[in-house]
Amino acid sequence: MRLLADPGLVSSALQVAVLALAVWLTAVWLAGAVYVAVSYPFSQAHVPARSTGELLRAVLTECWCVLWTQPLLPLFQVLGFRLGSGGGRVPVVLVHGYFQNRVDFIYLVARLRAAGVGPMYAVNFFWPQKLERSSAAVRRMIAKVCAETGAEAVDIVTHSAGGLFALDVLSDSPELVRRAVLIAVPAGGVPWRGPLLGPSGSQLRADSGYTRSRGRVVESSAVLSVYSAHDNVVHPVETSRLEGPAVRNLEIDGPGHLAILFDRRVADAAADFLTAETTGLEYPEPDLPGEPTRP
Repeated sequence: MRLLADPGLVSSALQVAVLALAVWLTAVWLAGAVYVAVSYPFSQAHVPARSTGELLRAVLTECWCVLWTQPLLPLFQVLGFRLGSGGGRVPVVLVHGYFQNRVDFIYLVARLRAAGVGPMYAVNFFWPQKLERSSAAVRRMIAKVCAETGAEAVDIVTHSAGGLFALDVLSDSPELVRRAVLIAVPAGGVPWRGPLLGPSGSQLRADSGYTRSRGRVVESSAVLSVYSAHDNVVHPVETSRLEGPAVRNLEIDGPGHLAILFDRRVADAAADFLTAETTGLEYPEPDLPGEPTRP
């Protein structure tokens, strides 16, 4: 009450809030600029050549995705467990990757809802921790969703390192997963030799014991692995290719590691895969409708 009655205190509080917001935006955008400025030059030795215009367009798209999603990370650390439903019958669990949270799925969820997918739930986990602990958190999330919805199995949609946890579930408890869409999964690790934060960062490297101990074969459940030939983090494309009787590998050109989640071709292919009226391990050849999302 005193704060509301004192214009001076209100003014000071607003100044502090504005300053804090400015500091946060500056820090996030600076970190994003470093990420783009470092990752794209490094990736050029691992991805197919393209014109300067195409490269510039990809860089600008990645920058745009960083610009507006990353400031929202704190908000979606709290919000977004339930992300609505398009009226589907199978619950969907969305799993983010390294250094991220469920904010990354804003666009994809909207497209999936429009296609009749859902209900959708998004997990958050403490990404710096060992990948095994994050994998356990994802398993608990699946159990929670099954208990809440009464479903015996879920669909999983993942980005980046989140796909590793989906592969764990597919290996150990395949009965819990009907279908899985893995976007830019670093199944073969990442070649980046520079600094990475946390124990999980070390495990994600291509030459880590964690990566060398893992397989890429999915024996059951239908899986769609989608990846970009020009990913600035997870490359080359062989890193994301999986094997198995019900695995479909889908390679697209253009988008970077974050921008792939905002690419209409990827969203529509995922929606087609999840909504197809098929049974068992049969599933359709995904199309690539539309054009990539532009900044």
